[in-house]
Amino acid sequence: MTSLIAAAFAALSALCSGADTNRIIRSASELHDVVFGAATVGVRFELEAEVTFPRRTRCESFAIFDDTGYTLLKEHRRRKERAANPIFAGDHVRISGVTRRHKLGSVHAAVQSVRIISKGKPQPPADIKAADFIAGRFDCRLVRMEGLIRDAFRDEIDPTVIFFVIESDGETIYATLSTKESDDSAFRHFVGAEVSVVAISHLETMGSRRLMGRVLSIECVDDIRITKTPVKDPFAVPDICIPGQPQIQKMTTLGRRRATGHVIATWRGNNLLLKTAEKRIMRVELAEGAYPRNGQYIEAAGIPATDFYNMNLTRAIWRPAGNVPFEEDAPTNITATAIMTDEQGRTCIDFGFHGRAIRLQGIVRSQLTGTEDYGRLYLECEKYIVPVDLSSCRKPLDDVVSGCRVSVTGICVMDIENWNPNSGFPRVKGFTVVARTPSDVRIESRPAWWTPGRLMAVIGALLAALAAIFLWNRSLNRLAEARGRELAEESEAHISSEMKVRERTRLAIELHDSLSESHGRFTRNRDRRETGRKTA
Repeated sequence: MTSLIAAAFAALSALCSGADTNRIIRSASELHDVVFGAATVGVRFELEAEVTFPRRTRCESFAIFDDTGYTLLKEHRRRKERAANPIFAGDHVRISGVTRRHKLGSVHAAVQSVRIISKGKPQPPADIKAADFIAGRFDCRLVRMEGLIRDAFRDEIDPTVIFFVIESDGETIYATLSTKESDDSAFRHFVGAEVSVVAISHLETMGSRRLMGRVLSIECVDDIRITKTPVKDPFAVPDICIPGQPQIQKMTTLGRRRATGHVIATWRGNNLLLKTAEKRIMRVELAEGAYPRNGQYIEAAGIPATDFYNMNLTRAIWRPAGNVPFEEDAPTNITATAIMTDEQGRTCIDFGFHGRAIRLQGIVRSQLTGTEDYGRLYLECEKYIVPVDLSSCRKPLDDVVSGCRVSVTGICVMDIENWNPNSGFPRVKGFTVVARTPSDVRIESRPAWWTPGRLMAVIGALLAALAAIFLWNRSLNRLAEARGRELAEESEAHISSEMKVRERTRLAIELHDSLSESHGRFTRNRDRRETGRKTA
């Protein structure tokens, strides 16, 4: 029944998309052109081919080839059927299915039935260079490529996917690995190592990152073979502050770099600002671990990046670098308008305040709290809303409520992202004040009692009381009316009873009088007859 519904749905989709429902594809190259070229929906395919991927594990996608070429398909068989009849590299199969559209818009070849004709030896991977990969000459094929892993990180959208940044022949290539391993150390030790990677080369047409271009899909971690181990000491790398910085497009090929300085601010998201001995401000994004404390002298090593103003480090690690004394700068009294505009009132953000201690005043308009830190305040400063980060205060500020006028001292951090090859020109969106201790937030005045919220609460209470009085009055009126009706009914019943008694009494009297009169008449007549008899 399920297969019939799926076939009917596919036929309907084909009619809506204008596809030729009578067409049946018989070769891998033609199916590849329909899916990755024309992106046509509702085209059926039936063909015999040899499986090249996966080799060891069960995957939702698999690759095939025949005499005409290579292509990728996606499993749409039922779970029981897939478990009872799995396919691996080397299997000669007969497959059938239909091209479908993914919910995110891409088209894929959905396999509905598989019959294994024979099993054989898997096809070995093809040794390729970065230029071959970029040109797409080995799309949908099992390949082997050598390179240096510059970075490895977990996808923030799908935590089961690990991204590797591989430098090969001066080019940057992305590789993905699906894993259930939750320990990041299982793949982070590859960073800095020269490796030989066996994977499927293909266009990423599925998932949220379907537009990122060609990627290498690694089946399992065993397909990454280290040919040259990285330096054991992760801090034994060149300093990031070196003369003659390369072009920004080649920054990812620099490898890990190191920076040393004092921590002047820390805030949520494992971010910190580092002030080097040369007075340079550097934003450092930590890969994992605890924060250093404010004022601590540390050494950080990570991937170099830039926001076009400063050199920064991403996915970095850190360690103490000694007890170098730190002198905090005196805060500058400033307004949000002075930071965000020029003398003519035009938007002109002064990036020179990035990393400097400032003090500004404003009215608390909202307050957010979280489980991992103590949230943020949002201050209304003239016509701007300025976030104040409280994550390094170590305790909540219970006395600060909406409407308070406060004076905040902290480090000004400009809101700007690092440049990356897939983004546009990084622009400054505003700034955040990072408070370091609870004393950095000082209450200047508390809100008047008659705040709009409280006034509305009082009005609401009065309206509720009036409504209650009205309802109570209505209830009393109903009770009085009901009691009045009961009394009237009782009075009416009593009067009716009295009238009945009086009527009965009157009738009894009349009956008694009538009987008395009849008796007297009878007596007189009798006496009269007796007198007549005596006279006669």
